[in-house]
Amino acid sequence: MGVGQVCKVLEKHIPTTHFSYWLGMFGDSFFDLLAFMTCRKFTISSMRVNKYCATTQFDSTKEKTFGFETPYTIDEG
Repeated sequence: MGVGQVCKVLEKHIPTTHFSYWLGMFGDSFFDLLAFMTCRKFTISSMRVNKYCATTQFDSTKEKTFGFETPYTIDEG
């Protein structure tokens, strides 16, 4: 729901090209090795790929046990 809603509101198209996780990890390892050998920094690194692939979802059931009610829906936000 989140990405699709943002695309609709901003009227932007997000490309649907996907790369497999192992291909990304291979590519970042290659750039890490190249950066080490040349003593340069590249925009692609293993930390950046791991951060990009990480999930940003969390469990909010604890908040509901304390009686927290969301003041706005995701669509309103």
